[in-house]
Amino acid sequence: MTIKNKFILFLFVCTALSATAQTSSIDSLKKILDDQKASKKNAEEQIKTTEAAIAKLTPPIIWTKGGFVALNLGQTALINWAAGGNSNFSGTIVVNYFANYRKGKHSWNNSFDGKWGLIKNHDFVTGKGDPVRKNEDFLQVMTNYSYDLTSSGKFQAGFLADFQSQFTATFNPANDTQLVSRFMAPAYLKLGPFIGYKFTSYFKFTFSPAAGKITFVNDPTIAATKVYTPNGEAVRTEIGAYLTALFEKEIIKNIKLKSQLDLFNNYLNSEVDFNGKSKRANIDVNWRNDLFMRVNKYIGVTISTALIYDEDQKVTIGTEKKPRTQFRENLGIGLSYNF
Repeated sequence: MTIKNKFILFLFVCTALSATAQTSSIDSLKKILDDQKASKKNAEEQIKTTEAAIAKLTPPIIWTKGGFVALNLGQTALINWAAGGNSNFSGTIVVNYFANYRKGKHSWNNSFDGKWGLIKNHDFVTGKGDPVRKNEDFLQVMTNYSYDLTSSGKFQAGFLADFQSQFTATFNPANDTQLVSRFMAPAYLKLGPFIGYKFTSYFKFTFSPAAGKITFVNDPTIAATKVYTPNGEAVRTEIGAYLTALFEKEIIKNIKLKSQLDLFNNYLNSEVDFNGKSKRANIDVNWRNDLFMRVNKYIGVTISTALIYDEDQKVTIGTEKKPRTQFRENLGIGLSYNF
C-alpha cells in the first residue's frame, strides 16, 4: 500500500471515529434531556398535589374588604387676567369602602361612597373673596343579596337596596339664609327584588321589574319649594322598573374606572305635561363615573362626573322652573391611600 493510500485510509478512520463519537455525544445529551423532562414532570405533579392539599386545608375566604380614602386639593390664581375668571382654593374628601360576602351560591355585597368638598373664591389683588362654600356632597350606601341560578354564576336573583343623600346643608349662593338641601332632604331609597346577569367579572347588570323608589324631603321649608317632589310631599313613593348597569375595572395599570348607570320608570305616573301628553314613558336617569389614577403609593388623581335627569326635580333658570338635565364634573389631585 502506498503512502498516499495509507494517508487516505487514516483520514477515513479518523472521520468515522469522529462521527461515531459525535453521535454518541448527541445520544447522551438526548438521554440527559429526557431525564430532565421526566424530573420536571414529576416536580410539577408534586407541586400540583401540594397546592391542592394546601387549598383543601385553607379556610375559604368568605369576606372580601377594601377601599380607599383621598384628599384632593385644587388651586387657581388669576392676577390681571384679561379673560376674567375667579381665583380659588378647593378641597374634597373622597371615601370608598366595600365589604363583600360569598359562600357557595350565596353573595352579599355592600358598598359606601362618600364625597364632600369646599371651595373659596379669592381675589389676590383686592384681597376680597366669597365665603367658603360647599362644591361637593354625595352619600351612597348600597347592599344586595343574590343567589346564583346557574353553576357558572352568571345568572343571579336577589334583593337590592340603594340609599342616596348628602352629608351637610346647602344654602343658596345668592342668599346664605335660604336652605336648598340637607341630609334626608332630599334622600332617595330604591329597593326590590331583581334578576341579574354578569357578563364578566367587571361588567354586570341587574333588573328589577317591580322596585320601589321612595323620595324623602325631611324638611317642610325645602319640601314647599316643590323642587324634589311635584306636590311638595315630604315622602313620595313610586313603583316601577329599575335597571342598573355597573362597570368597574382597572382599564390600564394604576387607572381604574367605575361607571354606574341607573334607569327608573314609574308605573304609577299619571301626570301630564303642559301639552296634555302623558309622562308615563319618562325615565329617570342617574349616571355616575369615577376615574381613579394612581401616581404612586400616596398620590392620586380623581375625575368624577354625574349626569341626572329626573322628571320630579325642578331646576330654576331665570324665572322658569322645570326638569332639566343636570351635570357635574370634578377633578382632584391629592393624597390617597388604599386599604
